[in-house]
Amino acid sequence: MGVLLLELLLFIGCSPAADGDTGDTDTQTDTDDTDDTDGIDTDVITDTDTDTDTDTDTTVPPDGAALYTDTCAVCHGADGTGADGNPDITGEMDRDDAELLDIILNGKSDMPPQDVTEPEAQAIIDWMRATF
Repeated sequence: MGVLLLELLLFIGCSPAADGDTGDTDTQTDTDDTDDTDGIDTDVITDTDTDTDTDTDTTVPPDGAALYTDTCAVCHGADGTGADGNPDITGEMDRDDAELLDIILNGKSDMPPQDVTEPEAQAIIDWMRATF
């Protein structure tokens, strides 16, 4: 009876529904140094389901405001109205995203290409649209 109850508790305790597990590999270790007499090795119990956890996503979206400050503000000013004789870009928000991406990534006229990724350039555009 005790072995059956232990097996049932192990089954229930290791199921994804019981522990809220959605995909990570959990390892539980028995630290009591006693021999298991029921024939089941419970010193290490490993959960190896392959679903993905949403709480382990470490991808942080680019910060458009910080990228604008670091990449664009020196020439275009904090508010986009231009600095040191450089162009006011507040009137450029009527352009579509593809055109603005092209300008940021490849440059245009006196503006050199900027050293940002496409997702970072898009974050800058999104921030400018929300701010200017």
